[in-house]
Amino acid sequence: MLSSLTASQSLSFVLKDKTALEHRKTEASPLMVDILGDGFTHGKYSLILERFISFYRPLELSLKSFISNSAIDYNYLAKLPLLENDLKFITKNESLNISDAAIPKIDTEEAVLGVLYVIEGSTMGGMMIQKILQKHMDTNQGATFFNPYNELTRKNGKLQSYLLIVIILKIY
Repeated sequence: MLSSLTASQSLSFVLKDKTALEHRKTEASPLMVDILGDGFTHGKYSLILERFISFYRPLELSLKSFISNSAIDYNYLAKLPLLENDLKFITKNESLNISDAAIPKIDTEEAVLGVLYVIEGSTMGGMMIQKILQKHMDTNQGATFFNPYNELTRKNGKLQSYLLIVIILKIY
């Protein structure tokens, strides 16, 4: 029988392997290539933030609703307020009028845990994005979404991912 740490490391490897193609697609999207390369503009960055908001708003509403009515004991740090504050700072506009994107239904523990694993795991990539954005802007005010736990992001991102894996292993 695998130890809990070995099992969580194995599950982590499998999850990373199974999502590698999606990671590459995201990194290769034209807007991300521009933002992370030489094509950075505040307008393009604002567009990315708007797209993230349109996705995170319905996603976090669904997550919050499911978690509050389930046995999942997890303290999720909402990312939507960070995105909204970043966009308001970049655009100097307090009024945001962004339509919600259609998201897949999140109505099972498996779906919730999968979404949480991806969101929390993405904080590690967010740290790399924030370092690149530092060349173009004040990331302490305009890119807080990419570093949600501040100086503890690396530690918390890994800890949250492993915590979710342990929860998954306990449930299943």
